[in-house]
Amino acid sequence: MKKIADYERHAAECRQLAAEMKNPQQRKQLEDMADVWDRLARERRQGIVENNRNQAQPQTGTIFIIGYSVTGSDFRLYSAACRRC
Repeated sequence: MKKIADYERHAAECRQLAAEMKNPQQRKQLEDMADVWDRLARERRQGIVENNRNQAQPQTGTIFIIGYSVTGSDFRLYSAACRRC
C-alpha cells in the first residue's frame, strides 16, 4: 500500500506544480502526469485486490517511469518505459 500512497502523493505534487505554472503547455504536461500517477495508483490498488482475491501472480506489462524537475521557471519532464518480466 505504500506505493499507492506514493503514487497519490506524486499526483498531488504534480497538480500543485501545475497550478503554479504560467506556461499552459507546462501546466498541461503536469496535469497529464498527475493523471498517469492516479491511473497507476488505481491499477496498483486493483491489482492488490485481485491478487488477494484470486492469489494470482503479478501481471506483466509496461511500467512507465515519470519524473520532473523544476528550477525557477525551467520545467523539465522525464519519462521512460520499461518492460516488467
